[in-house]
Amino acid sequence: MVQNPSSAATSDSQGPKPLSPAARNRLHQCYQRGTEMAKKGEFDYAHSMFSECVLNDLSNLEYVEAMLGNLQKKYGNNKKGAKIKGFGGRGKFKKTIAAKNWAEVFRQGFELLKSNPWDVQALRAIAEGCKANHYNEVELRYLKNALDANPKDIDVNIHCAESLTRMGQFDQAIACWHRVETLDKKNIHDAKAHIGKLTIAKQTGRMPDGTPIPSPTAKAESSPRTADTPDDEPETAVATSGRAVQTESEIERLEALIESDDADIDSFESLAHAYWSEHRYRDALHMLKTALESAGGSIRLRELYEDAHIKMVKSQVQIAEQRAAREKTDEAAAMVKRFRTELNRQEIQVYSARCERYPDDDRIKYKLAVRLKRDCNYREAAKYFEAACSVSELANQATLEMGECCQQLRQYGNAMKCYQSAITAFSGDQPERLLALYRGGVLAAALKKYENALKYLGELVEIDPKYRDAAARLDKVREISDSA
Repeated sequence: MVQNPSSAATSDSQGPKPLSPAARNRLHQCYQRGTEMAKKGEFDYAHSMFSECVLNDLSNLEYVEAMLGNLQKKYGNNKKGAKIKGFGGRGKFKKTIAAKNWAEVFRQGFELLKSNPWDVQALRAIAEGCKANHYNEVELRYLKNALDANPKDIDVNIHCAESLTRMGQFDQAIACWHRVETLDKKNIHDAKAHIGKLTIAKQTGRMPDGTPIPSPTAKAESSPRTADTPDDEPETAVATSGRAVQTESEIERLEALIESDDADIDSFESLAHAYWSEHRYRDALHMLKTALESAGGSIRLRELYEDAHIKMVKSQVQIAEQRAAREKTDEAAAMVKRFRTELNRQEIQVYSARCERYPDDDRIKYKLAVRLKRDCNYREAAKYFEAACSVSELANQATLEMGECCQQLRQYGNAMKCYQSAITAFSGDQPERLLALYRGGVLAAALKKYENALKYLGELVEIDPKYRDAAARLDKVREISDSA
């Protein structure tokens, strides 16, 4: 057991603590073991492995997909599960749901799914737990199974529509409301009203509550292996209605193509980019996963799938940031923090895998190092930053970042050497040079090397008098130095 599930599922503002690299590695080994057992038809053993992974990393879509997919194969995708269910009475489970004890809901819910992965009550309860903990991607995955169990279930369709709307997946939400419109004649006007609001939202590029929908990136990456959208990459404007019509027509053409015998990997890649341009990240994920399974493990499709997953989480970060900017509440700010943590976790997972695939590509190591540093895993980050120093255009930045890692690891001598190297490498008032001067000055002061502290902070304040608290620190160092 990597960690207690009760610590992984919370509803407080801080959310679950990020997994350590060692814990991630153990879960990955558990996942690989489950995959091996599933291929051999050892479905119960595989479920024990996959459910262990999910309980300890509840927002990991790949683990959830593996767990549900394994159980669906066990029961021949019969949409009913076992003839004789192994779970006892539902009273305790209902009380757990009512108490919103999400950690226990997950545990008991997975036990229910073991005998029926289409158990609507269990799936909807787990989805509610995901909603409370902001596990958006996996929330929709559980609801998909609930909808597969009974596409005509009104409550499930409404649940799906509301979740899809919250995540900006308007096309799928509209489809659910259309089913409700057909199935529930008593509330047809309510369904029509929702369809109207979502249609307007899709056309205007704004959520029903007025929040702008994040736009897709300006251009598709030329190579999945080196694709990486910088945090400050500019976004394109929302597509015009004319462009939207063209994109929809192109999507229909590509969807028809991949259903034919003429489809190739380029077709799947083109459809993925078309989905991304319409914010249909989940459609891209589902399509690429299906393609990946049929292609026998294509690396190119695997990396497109990884990119689609990252794009989906990035869009959620952007939505959360926009809401936080508008609402200015602690809860909204905490949600941004959770989504950023989840994005960083997903990127660590992706770039770790790519480092294994391409051990000689030091650019990928740099991307992984940046994410590891954000995760406060300074020792591993320093190792990858050091490797990235072999890339000429990354060497200076990697050296600067490695300095901070060394400082956090209390390797002060190495940290100072990195800062000094960065000060020399960057020129004038480059932001990186100013940062190196600041870090070098602060560290020198802490080490009581006042001459160096005066030199670095003095030069920094001369260039930019308002840089952080550099002026105040410089005055303090001067005061200490004069009294020495």
